[in-house]
Amino acid sequence: MTHAQFIDYVEDYYQPITSKTVKIFIMKEITQYSESQLDSIFNSLISLFLKQYKPEIDVGAIQKAAQHAQTGMREVDGEIFYDGRFIGHRDSGRFIPAVYVLTPSVRQKYVIEYRNYEYPEAFLELVRESDTLRIEYESRKQIEP
Repeated sequence: MTHAQFIDYVEDYYQPITSKTVKIFIMKEITQYSESQLDSIFNSLISLFLKQYKPEIDVGAIQKAAQHAQTGMREVDGEIFYDGRFIGHRDSGRFIPAVYVLTPSVRQKYVIEYRNYEYPEAFLELVRESDTLRIEYESRKQIEP
């Protein structure tokens, strides 16, 4: 999709952007992405900002959607996947993490600081930390006689 089409799709899906200033800043924001990236950014946008709540899309929403698109996460029918693995789901727009994918030590960190992980992007850092610990554990296990 082209940059102009992206703006058209956003306005068609949500509502017209009435502020010329906001539209200019959104255009400025999306021009830093190639046209091939805009599809995944738009898909992230519509999964993060539900139409039923009639959000006013602004630069912050576009930035959040672009960050979401770049993490490798995909959302299908409210279920969130990272590298093909289920890491959580949405319930009434809230992110509910699949805590069982974490190693026990990282799970403890989540329990203590759970409010810091209310968004999939933040929780993804814990998933990656768990993956690193698993890889280290598996490699030590293979080296030991």
